[in-house]
Amino acid sequence: MALAAGCVPIGHHHAAAHEWSRYLVGKTSEAEASLVAMRDDEEAKFLLANIALAHGARDRAASLTAELRGRHPEDVELQLLEHLVRRREEHPAESWLDSYGEAWRALSRPALPNAFTASGWVTFSEPELPVPEATRRAVKGTPLQLLVDWGPCIREKRSDRVGAMVREPLPPDLRVLALRCVQYHHPGKGMDARRKELEDQVALDFPESVEVGLPALADDLDGDGPLPPSALDRLQRLLSRPVFSVPHGRLYESYRERLQAAGLPQPEVRALFALVFADFDFSVALLRHPLVRTMRAGDPDTSIRAAALSEQLAHSLLRDRRALSWLQAVPFEWGAGRAGDGAAQERAVTIRDFMRKLIPDASSAATTALAWPIPSLNQEVADAEGTDEIGLLARLAGEEIPPAILRHFIITEPPPAG
Repeated sequence: MALAAGCVPIGHHHAAAHEWSRYLVGKTSEAEASLVAMRDDEEAKFLLANIALAHGARDRAASLTAELRGRHPEDVELQLLEHLVRRREEHPAESWLDSYGEAWRALSRPALPNAFTASGWVTFSEPELPVPEATRRAVKGTPLQLLVDWGPCIREKRSDRVGAMVREPLPPDLRVLALRCVQYHHPGKGMDARRKELEDQVALDFPESVEVGLPALADDLDGDGPLPPSALDRLQRLLSRPVFSVPHGRLYESYRERLQAAGLPQPEVRALFALVFADFDFSVALLRHPLVRTMRAGDPDTSIRAAALSEQLAHSLLRDRRALSWLQAVPFEWGAGRAGDGAAQERAVTIRDFMRKLIPDASSAATTALAWPIPSLNQEVADAEGTDEIGLLARLAGEEIPPAILRHFIITEPPPAG
């Protein structure tokens, strides 16, 4: 999602998207007037219906929605808008996130079009996250550019220009982005050394995270045979840390505060995109094969120990409260189960079955809500996903996290809505 968010093309509704970007930066009256002047432009009518709904003008929202529904009776996003208008009429004080979830579930939880393509009414397009030119110039070549515009990490070929963005001094939250920037960037003179420096410093910044300690174990995990006792000892110490990934909630809140201070529109959505960019979801794969081959090829005691570490890793992934982490936890629980832990195998099935209720449908609903042209809804979704993605998806789907998972792991439930 992060890569798409940074460089998606403008969608099919160029003029309407441009006016929406003006709306987001505070030119609300001018943008709305321009949308009205587009007359029969359907994308403009869709935006106007949502603007009316957001401001409590539900009759106008209903009228515009009905007009669009008459032209596109099978369109699922217009059906969702219709249900959302009805829900806000019945429950005007309800949170936007809960209204949206109720409307989506009333449609029997359909999978929604990909918001990163131009095929639907609700799309992410570059003008919808505008950066004022003065802000872009002010942060260029500084660490804050990592948060405001990290596109050069992917597009820029000159290492010296990327190097200017990732040089010290850096606060811990931006240092994570600097490390990801260097990892995404094409290798160049001096960048390998800078990557190693950043890896070492991030490991010191976030001692509670398993992920940041993995580079130091790379040599121990390599090879074709079972892990030796010394490697298992080091891995056990690493897996005793409470969570697998860097602290997403803390990073999200820090990014949001920095973006708010910079005066950028939709700081919550931008912070969430930065958080996704900060992820390095493939690091867990570094542990999968070493543990599997140790369980299969080691002596009985070593196999049992590797199975216990596999289960321990699953626990730390579950504490991340992120959808991908929970999906990644399943094979590690299953591995422990195959080594004789029946309870671990049962938990693997429970987690898998629960995640099937959330992925892909609730995930698609969350992404669509993040792009839906109601800023208050975008803010609520970004805040929820940035701090507790599993809680957000379960809330949208109307599902409870299985007690069998909560009972066995130290997972703090989020506070009740409202």
